[in-house]
Amino acid sequence: MMSPHRKFLFVTLVFFLIYPYVDLQAQRVKKVKFSRHAGAKEINSPLPSDYTDRTFIRGLAGYRNQIDQLVGHVLLIKKEKGKNKKPVILGRYVRKNSPPKMEAIISDKALYSSKIDGSCEFNGHYMIASVNASIESVYELTITDIAMAIIPDSLIPYTEICEAFQNADQADSEVNLYYVKSAKLTTVYTKDYVRIQSATEVSGGDIFGLKGEIYNSSDNYAVNYVVSADIVSLNDMLLLQNCDKKIEEKKIRLAAAEAAKEAAIAAKELQKAKELELKTTKSELAELSKELSKLKKQLEAQSKESKEYQTLALKQALAIDRMKETIQNQAQIEQDIEVAKKERNAAEKVVVLNNEIKKQTNLGVLDLGPMQEGKTKVISSSEELEKKIVKEENAEKE
Repeated sequence: MMSPHRKFLFVTLVFFLIYPYVDLQAQRVKKVKFSRHAGAKEINSPLPSDYTDRTFIRGLAGYRNQIDQLVGHVLLIKKEKGKNKKPVILGRYVRKNSPPKMEAIISDKALYSSKIDGSCEFNGHYMIASVNASIESVYELTITDIAMAIIPDSLIPYTEICEAFQNADQADSEVNLYYVKSAKLTTVYTKDYVRIQSATEVSGGDIFGLKGEIYNSSDNYAVNYVVSADIVSLNDMLLLQNCDKKIEEKKIRLAAAEAAKEAAIAAKELQKAKELELKTTKSELAELSKELSKLKKQLEAQSKESKEYQTLALKQALAIDRMKETIQNQAQIEQDIEVAKKERNAAEKVVVLNNEIKKQTNLGVLDLGPMQEGKTKVISSSEELEKKIVKEENAEKE
């Protein structure tokens, strides 16, 4: 047999489970979803430690679309009355050639899914997007990681961090420096359920009963984004590094790089000087080539003129030779004429002499003695005549 108290509880439970459907059908209103299994076990479920162990810092929501840009930053966080104030970003320290990248987290399973009311210990906390349930409302939460970015230890530029923060004053316990090693982007889907007096008030949406109360929501799910980070104390991180050694090694590297740079600059300047010298030499050679070409043309012109002069001189010499030959020929001719003239004159004189001899012969005596004497006179006269002719010729020459 069931006790009267148990019978009352059973009837009440059946009423709340069945009445909404009967009443809504009778009034012909929109059918709603009724969760009959919403009980104390589904309310205020604890968040997983993987989520609560993260660092949630207000003021970083601006990085929700670029959480990879958050990783590598140094944050200054000051506490005030036991609570962290909004962080101050001091600078980012990552390797330029190996920056962290944002990667999508692909998972079909939500990190957390439950309903919370005003008594939940993390109600209104930033880790659930500041969702704040009251005594009159219940929120349904679904939390899912969607992206992350991380920088491996091997890619952290410890030397640069040492240079920047080795001498940072950490005496104030209320002021701390942190390095962001990784970051995650999380979506928080929420739906607000409001407590109602009776299921008859419902005109649509979802409805469920909890602790003897009825809750209804006609809203769609709202989405908010939460940025969480994995931060490490900068002081603790630098204690594991030999900052003095790293800084000294960097100085040596920079000195070597500077020396190499100067050597490269000197080599470049030397190369420029050689190129300039080569350019100057080429220019001088070009000018010299022009001068040589000009001189060659002049020599060719002079040679041409010289050849013309030689040809002209040769022609003149030939003309002179011909003239000499002509003069010589003419002199010979004149000489021959003179000789011929002399011969003719001599012949004429001989003829005259012969005629004279004949004449004297015809006029001479017949006896031999006188003839012989006359002949002697004629010969003597002929010799005198010849001498006279030679004398006249000599006189003409003179």
